[in-house]
Amino acid sequence: MRKLAERSQTAAAEISELSTSTLGISEEAGRMLEQLVPDIQRTSELVGEISAACREQNAGAEQINQAIQQLDQVTQQNAAAANEMSATSEQLSAEAMRLNDRVSYFRVGHAQAAPAVAARPAPVRVAAPAAPRDARALQAKVGKFAAARVATTSKAKAPKPTAKGGFDLDLDTAAADDSFERLSA
Repeated sequence: MRKLAERSQTAAAEISELSTSTLGISEEAGRMLEQLVPDIQRTSELVGEISAACREQNAGAEQINQAIQQLDQVTQQNAAAANEMSATSEQLSAEAMRLNDRVSYFRVGHAQAAPAVAARPAPVRVAAPAAPRDARALQAKVGKFAAARVATTSKAKAPKPTAKGGFDLDLDTAAADDSFERLSA
């Protein structure tokens, strides 16, 4: 029994030692956990900030994508407008050449018209806007012109063909042209 008591006492001492050691280790683990909790909270905050930054970056990338699409549309519209202007310019140039050819057929005064030479077109002059006029005054002028035109057309002679294949057209018989007002550029 004595041996049993000694063994029990030794075991109790070991248990006491283990309990003390376990208590110390538990306290150490508690202190470590207390130190880890703020670090975990800080890590959680950083992850939240990173997530918010990623969302903002995604929204910015979406805005950039929309801006690029709009720029692409504007570029395509400008290219289409440039092509249309080029085609219109070519049509106007061809029409100007046809008009030049037709005008070169006529003679002005006693000199024969020289064939039209394709040159750089003169700049277009825009007439100054006319001052507003009374509608009745304009109607009266139109009436006078129509009456004078009827009177002169009945007296007008047919153009005479010339030996060179053109026509000798006398434009001095149109007295009604005096009723027109000359616009100066």
